[in-house]
Amino acid sequence: MSFTTYSRIAIVDIGHYTGTAVLKGLSCRDFINARVFISEKRLLDDIEEFSPEFLIVIGAKTGGIKFNIDFCGDIIYSSLRLQADVIHLAQKIGVRKLILIGTSCMYPKHSLQPIKEEYLMAGQVEETSEAHALAKLAGYGMCRAYKKQFGLNATVVVPATIYGPGLHFDAENSHVISAFIKKFYDAKIASDEEVTIWGTGKARREFIYIEDLINALIYILKSEGNLDLINVGVGYDYSIQELAEIVAREVQFTGVIKNDLTAPEGVFQKLLDNTKILSTGWRSIIPFHAGVRWTYEWFREHSS
Repeated sequence: MSFTTYSRIAIVDIGHYTGTAVLKGLSCRDFINARVFISEKRLLDDIEEFSPEFLIVIGAKTGGIKFNIDFCGDIIYSSLRLQADVIHLAQKIGVRKLILIGTSCMYPKHSLQPIKEEYLMAGQVEETSEAHALAKLAGYGMCRAYKKQFGLNATVVVPATIYGPGLHFDAENSHVISAFIKKFYDAKIASDEEVTIWGTGKARREFIYIEDLINALIYILKSEGNLDLINVGVGYDYSIQELAEIVAREVQFTGVIKNDLTAPEGVFQKLLDNTKILSTGWRSIIPFHAGVRWTYEWFREHSS
């Protein structure tokens, strides 16, 4: 199996922001036959006509805690349907390798830290992200079943929380870095004196810059291995309070950060064990503070 810059790569992302960013990153690395599929209309026909050798399935729409609570039914329905259809199609058309992007909330809420791949399905997932987690677990199960029965070369990649330019920025429904950038920027523009964040701020999260993730995907696609599951993390995390302060400084918001102690904040920590991905030779190269700065600069340039 040869993976080159000429390989046909299909990226499926109905949420479209992450998929479009991955396509841009691959194009900048001279992958000339990559294409993103962001519309459910004729999705399977369009993918089959493209006849990809490699397939990256990012998924349907998801977001932060509020989005995952408010739209849990939509999330599980759209994710299950998309994964089932696309994984089955991958086997039907004979793709060389399929990558399904998972989520760290697939892991049990009381996992030991850092979280090793073998901890999957060893306990109950966190309630606020249950729909998203269960859908991704079903995708993982389908990949394993299709590998066992049909020989499908499929790997589920579990990244830390993705951030970076080109992603979705919404104060209520985005993942936390994008949401904070939008929230603190809006407060600064409105001359608000305070910003309220959910929870105590003590919960910890690990983040991966989109360019680091793209490099990891390339390493995995090039690999001759046939892993069921692999984490992609940077090996360190931040508390939500620390993150809020970092974003506030970057945005130059000088008001007060308040905590809504009645709001949910999800699982306390989701630090991924990255031993397997490091063994491929991949390394995270984007410092966190620089990544936040570049993400904010992109947002500011495109905020209109």
